[in-house]
Amino acid sequence: SSLYTHLAGKIHTSRVTGSSFSIVCVTLSDSKEIVAMFGKRTADIMVQRISRRLAKALPKAEFFRVMDDVFVIVMDLSDRKEVSSTVISLLSALESPVVVTDTEISPSVAIGICQFPVDGESSDALFSNCLSSVFAAKREGLKWRFYS
Repeated sequence: SSLYTHLAGKIHTSRVTGSSFSIVCVTLSDSKEIVAMFGKRTADIMVQRISRRLAKALPKAEFFRVMDDVFVIVMDLSDRKEVSSTVISLLSALESPVVVTDTEISPSVAIGICQFPVDGESSDALFSNCLSSVFAAKREGLKWRFYS
């Protein structure tokens, strides 16, 4: 609900100013396997550390944990080249190994990207299209993908 409230405000401001922004959906692709292999507690610690990495990598962006293994980041970037560069460095930070009680886990991440207003003009449309781009990236064997 806080994501939708934030997006509604961001959409309103962008319409008034004529600006655009990007939302990035980050999923931990192997979270179910990590729970099965190492247990829920270890998986939870890993997700917490991923959350800290997100905050450190993108200190000016707003991010929300919307499901157990899904984060949504709202960024003021609209230039695709800048967004791509940011996502590439984010992937590097998120996929580096996490050590939890003497166990090293290398998380796998898939990322989808949407931009307001071209990929949706409502919170629902943006979030839905962002998730769709994650699934398309996974289906195509990519680490990240813009919605199209």
